[in-house]
Amino acid sequence: MIEIKIQQALSALVDDRAYPTILPEKAKYPAITYHRVNAAQGSGRINTTEISGQNSVFQVVVWSQNYGQAHLLQKQCITEFAGLGLQLISSADGFEPEKMLHSVIMEFECWGDLALVADRQSTPDKSPIKQFLNNVQQQLSMVSNTALTDYQLVQPVLPAIVLKLRQIKPANDWSGPGAVECNLTAYCCHQVGYAGDLATQVSLLINANQWDLGDALDFPKNITADQEVMSLGETPYERWQVNWQQVIRTEASIWQDSGTPPTTVLCSDAPEIGIPHKDDYRVVSR
Repeated sequence: MIEIKIQQALSALVDDRAYPTILPEKAKYPAITYHRVNAAQGSGRINTTEISGQNSVFQVVVWSQNYGQAHLLQKQCITEFAGLGLQLISSADGFEPEKMLHSVIMEFECWGDLALVADRQSTPDKSPIKQFLNNVQQQLSMVSNTALTDYQLVQPVLPAIVLKLRQIKPANDWSGPGAVECNLTAYCCHQVGYAGDLATQVSLLINANQWDLGDALDFPKNITADQEVMSLGETPYERWQVNWQQVIRTEASIWQDSGTPPTTVLCSDAPEIGIPHKDDYRVVSR
């Protein structure tokens, strides 16, 4: 449960003085209180991905007799919560004159913690596309010691490459049965001024790379690298996106299913080509 993870993360910051909902009357400081303020179905965006589902908002309040200490704990909370997948959406200062306490009031959003998930009866075998993505991740992770991270990461640890499969569609008739074209993006995150160099390295690695899958994978095409966004938070960074397409065959190649060389060569003229126009082909050699 996310509540247990929140309690464990906050308690470690203030020697177990993290309390759900209410601050004890005789609490020692610094201390932290936390509770859920809202839960509802919703939609939004995390990093590069549009998401929808169960959205919860948690309020976390840091209490301290020292203003600087309160804000140091605020930064530590944000760091710990990023590892739990919670994103800061608001923050404000406060003060309790009767107790002479400074406070920092934060709200974090969390996706999916109350969603009902059916138990899996079995784990499916790894698909060809999953193997393709795993191979791409392994090779990209060797670029300048860059770690690959999930594309929903809120704050990347620089440098980072975030790989995303954006689209899958059927390939052309000549690619064989079960062939699909994959549209991929590698988001290259680095310090301002260095992300373009990282994108260049990634582009060169992608070029003519079949990712150790041989004939099951066509060569990449339409490789482009463009600056996408610059984040000017506490740790400024720049993000470039490298896009490309690649065809993968999820079934055996039509050219390798018999082992017998073709004895007849046929041809036709575009656009009357492909399986739907097989009767339009004429014999040019026997």
